[in-house]
Amino acid sequence: MSTRPHSPQPGSGHNQPATFDFAVYADAEPDVMPRVLDQFAKRSLIPTRWYSTLVDGFAPQLQIDVRVACADDQEAGHIARCLERLVNVQQVLTARG
Repeated sequence: MSTRPHSPQPGSGHNQPATFDFAVYADAEPDVMPRVLDQFAKRSLIPTRWYSTLVDGFAPQLQIDVRVACADDQEAGHIARCLERLVNVQQVLTARG
């Protein structure tokens, strides 16, 4: 008889990734959205929510709200820092959901 270490089954509630919300504020440029999405795609993360809107004002601004399941706070922080370095991105806010 062989013994194997117990590993949690999907949906058992153990080792579930945390959900994080990212709010990205950027200049209204057409190339911003694919560059933001690429930060998640290259980590094999699929957003469970994506909402973007064009906010009119003195200078039009793009607001992108993304919800994604990340492994931990460290990974979410790294993604936020990468998003902040993108061209035309002005601010990134994160919250654990």
